[in-house]
Amino acid sequence: MVDPITEIPLPGRTIACATNGANGNSASVTLPAFVAGPENRLVAATLCRLLKQAHLEPAASPHVIRQVLIPSVLAVFGPSGTGKTHLARGLVRHWQAVRGHDTADYLTGQDFRHQFADAMNARDVVDFRRRLRSHELLVIDDLHRIPEEDYLLQELRYTIDAIEENGGTILVTAARPVSTLPNLPLDIRARFTSGLMLQLAPPGNAARVRIVRHISAALDRPLSDEVVSRLAAGLRGTANQLVGALFELCAGLPAGSTAEVEYASRLLVARAAHRPSLQQVVAVTAKYYHLPQRHFRSKSRKQSAVRARATVVYLARELTDESYEQIGRILGGRDHTTIMHSCQKMKRELEQDATLQETVDDLRRILTSH
Repeated sequence: MVDPITEIPLPGRTIACATNGANGNSASVTLPAFVAGPENRLVAATLCRLLKQAHLEPAASPHVIRQVLIPSVLAVFGPSGTGKTHLARGLVRHWQAVRGHDTADYLTGQDFRHQFADAMNARDVVDFRRRLRSHELLVIDDLHRIPEEDYLLQELRYTIDAIEENGGTILVTAARPVSTLPNLPLDIRARFTSGLMLQLAPPGNAARVRIVRHISAALDRPLSDEVVSRLAAGLRGTANQLVGALFELCAGLPAGSTAEVEYASRLLVARAAHRPSLQQVVAVTAKYYHLPQRHFRSKSRKQSAVRARATVVYLARELTDESYEQIGRILGGRDHTTIMHSCQKMKRELEQDATLQETVDDLRRILTSH
């Protein structure tokens, strides 16, 4: 049987939390690897190739490295908590460890601005450019946070050109597709969309099972297969959210307790109480779009009604445990294949439509705020 999980050996940041166990000590977790399920197989395959490139002959030029072969411009996008920073920082650290500290660098969008401003103030721009543009690998995290300032965007443009010209690789991360980022001019967006754009999704069930096992091992609190399966199925969300839930479980579970199934069930019930219902998704979306809820059940093909229904489908699949069949029933008895098609179409449109992405982000914040 083929294992659907890929573990990329890039340790993440250490997450600390106080626990209420018998000894009252604090606990911390460092995930030993980035766990990628089938939902992130393309991201995993690309990052594994990058890691393989780092192990080429250290004296090899960047042009030789690129022959292995990946595009010179990469963009990884996905919602907060999916592991973009885990991958970005881990990749740079690994590259530096293998090929030397000066061969790679990690910056956030804000770091890029501050360092360039400092270089201008110190009249040291030439050294700043030499250092940054000579890297084999440059990672800029949170590109959506880079300020919309002409001088800064021009520097970013020239940096991309120089690294590509030198045979290096530039990887950026963002909360949404780079093609929809309003803070970037069209030509910079086009540079990244002409490269490889990778969507990083929250972990699926198989990945959550592996992550739960890693967390319980790091906390030295092994859990039964039944509890692991229940938690993985019941805790939809990011790796960070899984870590938080496991901390909470271990804080309330006495050492050596045989009641872990009961504690896990209580935790899942408590967490489910804070999850929006399908009815809430419909009601909030209807209010946002200024449409009567009956429009969601109607056969209307007006663009406003079609877009609002597709938004409900997308958010319901992301934020609730409802199936395509259940979503179809509340939307006027629509067939599950119609709902599935609507969800896939919505995902494609989100990659190209900045306004739609902002709408979904707004609705997600409303529905998940407590």
